Amino acid sequence: MGTQTTILVIDDNEPLLSYLCEYLELGGNRAVPATNGRSGVELFMQESPDIVLVDLKMPDMGGLDFITEIRKINDTVPVIVISGKGSLSDAVTANRVGAWDFLVKPFKEDELELAIARCLDRARLIRENRYYQEHLEQLVQDQTREILESRARYRTLLESVTDYIYTVIVKDSVPLKTIHRQGCEKITGYTPEEFYADPNLWYQIIHKDDRPLVYGLAQVMLTAPGNHTLEHRIIHKDGCIRWVSNTMVPHIPLFSDNEAVVGTVISYDGIILDITRRKNAEAQPKR
Repeated sequence: MGTQTTILVIDDNEPLLSYLCEYLELGGNRAVPATNGRSGVELFMQESPDIVLVDLKMPDMGGLDFITEIRKINDTVPVIVISGKGSLSDAVTANRVGAWDFLVKPFKEDELELAIARCLDRARLIRENRYYQEHLEQLVQDQTREILESRARYRTLLESVTDYIYTVIVKDSVPLKTIHRQGCEKITGYTPEEFYADPNLWYQIIHKDDRPLVYGLAQVMLTAPGNHTLEHRIIHKDGCIRWVSNTMVPHIPLFSDNEAVVGTVISYDGIILDITRRKNAEAQPKR
């Protein structure tokens, strides 16, 4: 896994818990074990882990209640849910309370490593994005040139770990237009020009059963801004169904200009990851 990472692992299945901790430590990480969500919350506050693996169903505080509790403390530490079943409703519920990924037991070691690496990359990028938002005015005053270089670096880093990014421009809490960047054709089959020609195309390619969730998340972004993620299906141009992880990150100005209002969303980036392979693997019958 590279540099040492502190990973809190919570599972009431002690043999599995022991195996996961040993495997993670063999990879150069520091694993902190807990057998239930309640002790997991205590260890979370004591150890300040970089990432958490938590079982969904446990006595004395399950995974969902654990996530709800720690999100009151910290909303940027990644949480990966590990579950003995892989229903869509469980994944959506876990996502709503703050999980970043969902793995179904039994999972392969490389699937776990990929999920951890992906979540840590996303957490790093979110921290950078928040730093830029919180310190933008000071940075503009002191180092205008360095800000432009840093933002370009942030965009390059973000694009290197995502399949593509779109940006929604907002005015008076109403989306005005969406900019689809390079890479959208790989995921959707449609070019940026096709999205520009039909502003409703993005909504139309969302699977009809998932549209209320996506629409609802967009409304939450405008009324209660924060970093929000939803896994949902889209219909590729060739007709096949693909799963994507859609993370929305708001841009909220900290100082006013002629148009922007302090504390309101003026735009948000959508970070798209193709998770079809993982979803298909989760859907395979257990052996």
